[in-house]
Amino acid sequence: MNKNVLAIAIAAAVAAPSAFAAATVYGKIETAVAQQDGIKTATGDASSLNVVSNSSRVGVKGSEDLGAGLKAIYQMEMAINMDNGAGGLGNTLRDTFIGLNGGFGTVLLGKMDSPIKHAGRKYDLFRDQIGNTRNILATANDVDAVDGRYGNTIAYATPKMGGFDARLAYVPGAAYDREQNSKVNNKGDAYSAQLNFAAGAFDASLGYINIGKTGTTPSVVGGAALANNFEAVRLGAGYTFGSAKVVALYQNDNTAKAIGLNGTRDTFGLGGSYKVTSAGTIKAQVYMASKLGSSAALDKTGATLWNVGYDHAMSKNTTAYVSYALMDNDTNGAYSVNLASAGSGDSFLTRAGKDNSAVSVGLIHKF
Repeated sequence: MNKNVLAIAIAAAVAAPSAFAAATVYGKIETAVAQQDGIKTATGDASSLNVVSNSSRVGVKGSEDLGAGLKAIYQMEMAINMDNGAGGLGNTLRDTFIGLNGGFGTVLLGKMDSPIKHAGRKYDLFRDQIGNTRNILATANDVDAVDGRYGNTIAYATPKMGGFDARLAYVPGAAYDREQNSKVNNKGDAYSAQLNFAAGAFDASLGYINIGKTGTTPSVVGGAALANNFEAVRLGAGYTFGSAKVVALYQNDNTAKAIGLNGTRDTFGLGGSYKVTSAGTIKAQVYMASKLGSSAALDKTGATLWNVGYDHAMSKNTTAYVSYALMDNDTNGAYSVNLASAGSGDSFLTRAGKDNSAVSVGLIHKF
């Protein structure tokens, strides 16, 4: 079906008939066969061979020229569960907003990824796949604290200025909001920011988030109430030379302090890719997380995440891949290579101290 015809059909389904700006339908279908090992069950540990949908999505977006250099912009995007078409990610709205763009930058209102999330995703060589970096950058097995997508967001992005640009976001009631889009009288408000720099083959991004303490209100940090504000900062960088690319990332978060304990957690990551042919790319990365804090209750709660893979571009829009992810947990570490909300379906938890892994063979098509 012609994209413009499909765009009109989607727009008609969500708005009353009226004159509107031309819309574009876009999306990504990423489905893989995955062998997952180290799954925690009620009776022990298990393995599973599944078809999984990795952040597949469809959306409609567009803009309208308002004159004097001003444009109205909009986007509506939904996650699609490609393996069974129901439940889980299939019911989740992704970045969905309306805003204005001009010489001053861009102002957006709606549901959006936090700026600190943008500061990390661009340096993940296994983005959206099982074993992507969100599984270890997560706090207490909760992805949403540092890599959340929040409703009720007010965001601003600056224009590019000499290689620099920035994003700012304010989220009232963020700690409870998460994907549920609920409000709690502005308790747990969040502030997030991102500063980017690019010059030639080098780029870097600095991100920050602060989520207000919530007392007895459910929070984004492992489901525990926040005794103190949750804070995290991350710095990522990448450099491309010839057929090779190297990336690195550092994150510090105060998960322990936020839930009333002591200390902070550091996570370091390093990765690289190399084009072995015009269509084939090999890649690998490793991320190491320290224990969650200095309190005795958090001793040996770290982990190391290993990834290796191969991508083969079959066309401009279609890529086949194979990848392997291994989460090597410390004695009390309980990280999984496939956490809920980390981008892949069929997520699972693992037992403390239990290593877990996944092999994926998948296909990606973008349109």
